[in-house]
Amino acid sequence: MKNLLIPIATFIAGLVVGAIIIFALNDDGTVTPITCPKFDYSAEPDYKHISDATARDLADRYKNECQPALSNIINQEGVVDARCIQFSLASLKKYIWELETKVCGCDTFRDLGIRFYYGKYPDLRKSRAGQYPDLAGLDPNYSSLHTIFLVPTYKDATGVNRDFEPLDITNCRVGDARQPSSVVSIMNHGNLSPPPFPEVNKSLSGLKY
Repeated sequence: MKNLLIPIATFIAGLVVGAIIIFALNDDGTVTPITCPKFDYSAEPDYKHISDATARDLADRYKNECQPALSNIINQEGVVDARCIQFSLASLKKYIWELETKVCGCDTFRDLGIRFYYGKYPDLRKSRAGQYPDLAGLDPNYSSLHTIFLVPTYKDATGVNRDFEPLDITNCRVGDARQPSSVVSIMNHGNLSPPPFPEVNKSLSGLKY
């Protein structure tokens, strides 16, 4: 009899977990079905492509017009500003997965996006101890180089894409954007080139870093 109780208890626990996943408990005690994303985008419109020639032209324009000016601003002998940043596919998929699953039961967050902000790292060699704890572990060669960080967005009722924090949502409502959140879904820590990978000297169709 004892052995029989184990699979029964396991089955009941599975039903309870399934109910939590499928339904959301409302304040009045009722439940509302949640339609979470299936993570299948085969039916979505294709993303916007550019040709290899256009990509090369854009990269060359940045290299010839922007990179020298930014490198001069850094004002460190021999330092060249970064031209690109790379994130692993796994980290990007985890980031998107977390964004979608946190708001999958909220109709107000159906039109999600990611905003890419340009930024510039501080001088990591001269920063005070503990001044940037979330930048700990970054290569000191990243000092003063430009970077990119990702911020989740949603489209509000007026059609404006707004930054928001999916980990700080109550009853499908965004917290006050004026109040800093203790939890953040801002992604950074990609690999900049150059440095620290000067040996990687080519990418798409031989684009030079």
